[in-house]
Amino acid sequence: MNPLFPRLPHQLGGYTLTRFLSANEESELYEATQARVNRAVVMEILCPGTERDRESAFLNRARMCAATEALPHVAHVAESLRADGLWFLAQERPSGYSLADLQLLGHMLTAPQVCHIIEAAAEMYSLCEESGLHAGALRTSDIYLNAGNRVQFLSPLAHEEASATAIRRALADTIFPMRPAGVDGENRILSLLQWLTDGHEDGSPVDWSTFRETCLSIRQQMEGTAPTQTAPPAELHEARNRRKRTRARRTRTKIIGMATASVLIIAGLGSTGFLYPMGEQEVLPAAHEGFLTCKRHGITQRVMLNPVSIAAYEQFLLALEEMSEEQRCAINRDIPDSCTDHIPDEWEHICTTAKQTENGLNTPMTHVCYWDALAYARYMGNDAGLPDAAQLRAVREHGGASSLLEWSATATGPNPLQLYPEDAPLLIDMAADARPCPADNAAMRLPRTGFRLVFPTP
Repeated sequence: MNPLFPRLPHQLGGYTLTRFLSANEESELYEATQARVNRAVVMEILCPGTERDRESAFLNRARMCAATEALPHVAHVAESLRADGLWFLAQERPSGYSLADLQLLGHMLTAPQVCHIIEAAAEMYSLCEESGLHAGALRTSDIYLNAGNRVQFLSPLAHEEASATAIRRALADTIFPMRPAGVDGENRILSLLQWLTDGHEDGSPVDWSTFRETCLSIRQQMEGTAPTQTAPPAELHEARNRRKRTRARRTRTKIIGMATASVLIIAGLGSTGFLYPMGEQEVLPAAHEGFLTCKRHGITQRVMLNPVSIAAYEQFLLALEEMSEEQRCAINRDIPDSCTDHIPDEWEHICTTAKQTENGLNTPMTHVCYWDALAYARYMGNDAGLPDAAQLRAVREHGGASSLLEWSATATGPNPLQLYPEDAPLLIDMAADARPCPADNAAMRLPRTGFRLVFPTP
């Protein structure tokens, strides 16, 4: 399914759509900014041509979401409007990153994180049941987790209520591919997921209050906030024999396989504190002489604290003109022929505008594509390259923030629906907690796209 707006950003009803998230048969999900208050939101937009009964269901659900008082762990619904012939529902963007974002990079959840998610879902669904509100199943694009393990959901309210069994199984399907494996707590999480999928051993469903209590107990033990018990709670007792556990795994695998065919996982990657563990990105003492020294995978490197400036990029363009054909070919090797001049269409405007600012041509360079950044790194020599996503996150946390979407050396993984090319370069939003954003085109030049370099330590 092609996005309604393949070229972003796009203006719609006072909002600027910035990122395509996911889609189903009748609506699409986008990240956007509400212009008048500069607020980040998630917009669900009804696709044009949707059948009248489905359109009516969408509008009823939108009105219900907007009119319902706040649910625990659910992002505030801002409004439901019609603009440019399209109906949409806007709600505040939850903090952190969705499980769809994290799954695309192969991020595995910790046992406490799984418990936080199930606890929050249990509390939310319990209140929906008590209030008589219709709720639907959660998808990976609906569940957000931030660096502090705070969980938030996009509104689950639905025109037609899903069965309790479907809701629980969908939650298990969402978590199962990202479950902790080979670490402390693995068996407890598998038991929780089996509860969600199959209920008790007699087939009866496990109530939400039991999930809350059990998850809290597990999390407290693993986080060291409660005395460690010699055995897990009775409901999680590991007395199940090997044959029953094997049968449960097979059941879950079948369910996950069926669910994967219908789940849309796209775009967006990353996290701030937990996707790139600090043990993997060790920061040596501090920033020094315009660089942050980082040690990654045993290799010490220096990342620029500031993006490449207009003045520096201008020197690159001038040098490129003076190079021999052989030198230019070396810099442009493997770069598409249409992307080898490295001069943005807005070049004169960029320079003119920068000269009117306080920093002049020391202003960060923008409107560059991935190929421009790669060519500049080759021009600089000395094994210069683009920093990866973890290095950009580290440099942002240590004084190197910018207002740019910066090109990185990290690439996207597989995406079954091919909404983005596999191995597409990743843009890191240095103005938004180093949030990763897949680029559907390496030749894309936007008003905020810039870059910085990383060098080996001398």
